[in-house]
Amino acid sequence: MSLSSGTQLLAVVRSMSLSSGTQLLAVDIKTVENKKTESDKLQGAFDTMRAQDQADNDALAAAEKRLQAISSGMYSAGDGEDATLQEQLMNTKASITEAKTMTKQAEMKLKHSKEELKKKEQEMKCTSAEYTKDKSFLDRMEKEVKNLETQLGKLDYDDSKVEELEGERRLLNNQIMNLQEKVEHLESRYPQLCFNYKDPEKNFNHSLVKGLVCKLVKLRDPTTATALEVTAGGKLYNVIVDSEVTGKKLLQNGQLQRRVTIIPLNKITGRSIDAHIVKQAENLVGKENVQTALSLVCYDHDLHKAMEWVFGSSFICHDMDVAKQVTFNKNIMRKSVTLDGDVFDPAGTLTGGKSTIIETLLPAH
Repeated sequence: MSLSSGTQLLAVVRSMSLSSGTQLLAVDIKTVENKKTESDKLQGAFDTMRAQDQADNDALAAAEKRLQAISSGMYSAGDGEDATLQEQLMNTKASITEAKTMTKQAEMKLKHSKEELKKKEQEMKCTSAEYTKDKSFLDRMEKEVKNLETQLGKLDYDDSKVEELEGERRLLNNQIMNLQEKVEHLESRYPQLCFNYKDPEKNFNHSLVKGLVCKLVKLRDPTTATALEVTAGGKLYNVIVDSEVTGKKLLQNGQLQRRVTIIPLNKITGRSIDAHIVKQAENLVGKENVQTALSLVCYDHDLHKAMEWVFGSSFICHDMDVAKQVTFNKNIMRKSVTLDGDVFDPAGTLTGGKSTIIETLLPAH
């Protein structure tokens, strides 16, 4: 080998050695950095363990101190006040006793509440049924109100008309009061105009008792009042009823205050003057001077038999001359009464006089 070749070889070796050393140095630096990182981690773990060790030592010291306090009879309750173990036990027992008392009270309240709950449930059931019933009633009433409102809407309502009717009503009420006073005055003067009775039986039908004859007729002409009163005589105060059964009940159980004569419609038989006789009388003295008593009174149709019995057999004449001609005519021969109350009887008797009861009682029709 030549010198130059050796020199070249040496250079190559040196170059290779330098490159290898550089690589090893980089590896060593990396290793040192890794070791340092691990060292820092170990140092942190060590510091944490040392702090934990200090805390454990402090806790151990506190526990030993507490143990010593308990052993010596002193114990801190943690609220800043010291108390003996005996006192703490007593306080604890008192708390337990108080808790038991409160528990018993709570149990009693619970029991009472359960009983109240049962009562309330029963009441709720009843209330629910009542509510359902009331709700149904309320619904019906609301429907009724709507119907009435609908009907009211159809009415021709006028406030002024209502006020006018109210005024008329007050006026009529005053008239009724005045007439009632007159009736009471008349009844006090003429007690025979009163007919009062008690119900002879339970649920008695008052429509079966028609009333006094004088209160059941009205006059067509007030000037005939005296003549009609004389014609009827005491029959004016007879009581008309539907049948003899009703009459018997009144007489036996009606507690009547005075004696009365009762006219049962199913038994009474009246007679009126024949039409041909009436015609003869009218031809004899003039139609305007003679009329039958029955034709001069107004009454309900169902009372005809009784009215025929009371008024049916007499004529009412304008004066005594007319009455005399009618009564004693051989083709007539019927009782006649003048407007002044004079009575001509075909038997030959003549009766005079005047009364005002029926004239006062019966207004013109």
